[in-house]
Amino acid sequence: MMAEHEVKSWTDHEPARRQRRQERVCRLTEALLEFTTIAGLFALLFALFVLFGAAQNLSP
Repeated sequence: MMAEHEVKSWTDHEPARRQRRQERVCRLTEALLEFTTIAGLFALLFALFVLFGAAQNLSP
């Protein structure tokens, strides 16, 4: 009887726990995508500065 109560209690809370975990994973994924997008834009900006700096040094 005690085991049935524990199993019943555990299964009642599982969907809520799964939903919280899925929301947390979605938020972490969104934050990672935002971070990599910002980092990529800074890398592109840096590459453009390097490219134009090299072009100015090579021009007569």
